[in-house]
Amino acid sequence: MKRLLASSTGIPATAGLKSQQSHIPDTASASRRLAPLAAAALVATLLSACSTSDLNSVGSPGTNAGGQCTATDLAGVEEIAKKEGSLILYTATHDGINKPEVAAFSEKYPGINVQVTRLAGGDLAARFASERTAGAKSADIIKSSDNLMFEENSEWFSPVNTSAVPNLTDLDDKWREPGYFSTFAGPFVVTSNSEALGGPAPTSWKDLASTEFAGKGGLADPRPSPAFLATYEELRELYGDDYLKTLGSTGYNFWESSSSAVQDLAAGVTPFIGPNQESHSSTLRKQGAPLQVNAMSPSLGILHSVAVSSTAQHPCAAALYANYLLSHEGQTASCQGEYQSLIYGDIPNCRQVDPEMIVIDIAKGQKNKDQILSLLALK
Repeated sequence: MKRLLASSTGIPATAGLKSQQSHIPDTASASRRLAPLAAAALVATLLSACSTSDLNSVGSPGTNAGGQCTATDLAGVEEIAKKEGSLILYTATHDGINKPEVAAFSEKYPGINVQVTRLAGGDLAARFASERTAGAKSADIIKSSDNLMFEENSEWFSPVNTSAVPNLTDLDDKWREPGYFSTFAGPFVVTSNSEALGGPAPTSWKDLASTEFAGKGGLADPRPSPAFLATYEELRELYGDDYLKTLGSTGYNFWESSSSAVQDLAAGVTPFIGPNQESHSSTLRKQGAPLQVNAMSPSLGILHSVAVSSTAQHPCAAALYANYLLSHEGQTASCQGEYQSLIYGDIPNCRQVDPEMIVIDIAKGQKNKDQILSLLALK
């Protein structure tokens, strides 16, 4: 199975949870990379009065100069984390996952206040890059499917180890990198309105170019989303250039925002949309909309990953949160029927990852962007 290199998706205040960000469009549809240097220069100007040495200092007991929690066992991590008493989490995951996840962690560790900033993947990467370049206080731990950030700036993240994060031993090595690890897989799907479709939904990606379905639904616009761009590149490799040409010439409506696309879908404006994530329609489905999530063949997906900042102000609290995300309890709180676990097969309403899933390659999609857009008649 290919190793995923992917880019992916305001939390109301609750006990132990502070919202630092207003609602952002869902991750995959809203991911945009800002120019890192320009963004960094802006933040550097705004924060010029801050003391870089103070912001980057790692003074918590049980940490080293690289921002790592150096406790030798989980009990030590817990003890130091309680003394730190706080944790800054940056996440690209949507509200429906963040709220129960943070609430469950806060119930288990009530002495640690989790401060959450939620941003779309590309915006999160740009903000973190700006803050690191400016020497500003930033996240202790990051959750994102924008693995390019973790790969291209590995010095920004602490090596993960089983002493501070013992649940890593339950994770297969193929889901671990020196500076980050993955927790869930997010397969791409096609979501349909059973009333508007009036018949069977697509079951394979090849169906989207067939006479039965071509041009009759909505497709994700790859221009604002590196993840969707990489997905079309994967489909191009599977089915050839003519496949993308068919998608681009048969009348498909290309949508930029998953939130507006699922609203139109629920209203019957379009009979199906894809590729998208199961999470994009979860709220409307829970409200009773006649929406159906259709697993596609072959399975294509992204990984949701976690990294601890090498300048974390609360590194043991970050390690404790990372360990919780890999626990059975943590994955039960986080999955919510929207992802596939990389570890467990017995979590209610949470499938284990499909061993045959093809994982998308963001770098390859970016490299071939012009060709992909041209084939889809979007350039």
